[in-house]
Amino acid sequence: MTPPPSPWLVGRPRPEASLRLFCFPWAGGSPAAFLPWQRHLPSSLELWGIQLPGRGPRLREVPSASFTEVTRALTDAIAPYADRPFAFFGHSLGALVAFELARRLRDAALPLPNHLIVSAAMAPSVPRQRMRPEDLDDTHLIAALKGYGGTPDAALQDPQLLELVLPALRGDFTLLDGYQYRSSAPLPLPLTVFAGRDDTRAAPEKLAAWRSETTHFRAVHWFDGGHFYLQGSAAPSVVQRIEEILLHSPTSDREDNAGALSENVRDGAQDSI
Repeated sequence: MTPPPSPWLVGRPRPEASLRLFCFPWAGGSPAAFLPWQRHLPSSLELWGIQLPGRGPRLREVPSASFTEVTRALTDAIAPYADRPFAFFGHSLGALVAFELARRLRDAALPLPNHLIVSAAMAPSVPRQRMRPEDLDDTHLIAALKGYGGTPDAALQDPQLLELVLPALRGDFTLLDGYQYRSSAPLPLPLTVFAGRDDTRAAPEKLAAWRSETTHFRAVHWFDGGHFYLQGSAAPSVVQRIEEILLHSPTSDREDNAGALSENVRDGAQDSI
């Protein structure tokens, strides 16, 4: 049976799917960035993008103010979808949201994702530089978009488009700035890290502490590109790697192997942190 619609979720049901993949976007991002992946995924995988307030059809809603608020609402939103196995993929801010949601599910003794893939995100325990008030004005937000890459120059020069994008970005940066890491028991689920080789915000030393957040650390997979590597030429490899991890990993790879780092053959580099 198809779960009821939710403003937090964007996707298309696949009745034949055996696994649901929830994708959490980056600051200012939209689930629309993930929906094209569905065309390249097998019918056994059903994809749902997370739609935060303040963008898309939720444009008039106030962006979420805290991780507690977000994860509480998402717990309710995905509950009807937990009637079959599911996994999380989160990019940048989305990685933190997915991580904290998994913690909330664990603490509430609710079903957990089969796998958590965190992308382009330093480990949550790594100290973050707090934002200044001026960092949230339009000029600094546009500069931040340029610095991260992934946003076409034409979009950065379109006042009407920026009028739609900047409020969500400002809200998400405020959400991120208020994040407070709390020490807790490792998550009892497999965790894999994705990163762009040229992403200074997710350099190896900033990824290392992800190991301590899980009892089943898998690997770090490196892709060509920067912070938004998944929007570039590496995109097909990203989707294929997700499919391999979620559907085709051998049983031995799904067992506890917290200290292991696999060799990333397809992407041409050995994983190391």
